[in-house]
Amino acid sequence: RNYECKVERPKLQYLHKIMVIDSSVTAGLADEPPKASEKDFWSEEVATLLPEKLHDDKWSYDGVGYDANVAGWLQEAVSSDKFGHVTVVASGYEQHLEHEFEQPPNGLLACKQGIKDFATLSFNGHKNHKSLENIIWSPRSDSVFVVRGKNKFYSTSKVVTEMRKKHCFMLVRFFRCRASDGKRTIFDYQTTFGSLEVLQVTPSASSGNDFDIFRKGR
Repeated sequence: RNYECKVERPKLQYLHKIMVIDSSVTAGLADEPPKASEKDFWSEEVATLLPEKLHDDKWSYDGVGYDANVAGWLQEAVSSDKFGHVTVVASGYEQHLEHEFEQPPNGLLACKQGIKDFATLSFNGHKNHKSLENIIWSPRSDSVFVVRGKNKFYSTSKVVTEMRKKHCFMLVRFFRCRASDGKRTIFDYQTTFGSLEVLQVTPSASSGNDFDIFRKGR
């Protein structure tokens, strides 16, 4: 196993602002919008990627740096075995998102579009992977995964933050992976890759705290 990965998670936050004379001044970034008593303040929603912690029975990842255990966990999740535990679903991924928790209006659409954009985004504006063959469903983790080779000119991370900014509040993780020895590796037992970017979307789970805060404000 010569891959190592780090994992991040998008979070909706609030950029607090206040008027000073005739100019808008940023007062800071917070997990919650200004309180009703703070009448001079308002906020803009922003989405940021923050380190995500993972653990298994035999290992724990604290969200810092690249780790081979994270790569092993991810490979198990996205690699089919003789029992066919993983299925390439292509455009059929949408049906796996239908039976999810109640999201804000357009939240489900934001999740669907984000998965498609992650799968097809390219540097020159032309869509890659139009057949969506890089979208798979993993019953083992109850998740849709999208696997992309990392382009040296751009990252798909912006798609992930846009999903949250547009109120996709499903559990979303973003993996950045690299070969620790610099060599290309067979990642899903079929395709060779160098560096990877992987999106995980779990329809049955919410994003947690930022979703709760968003709902309270509505």
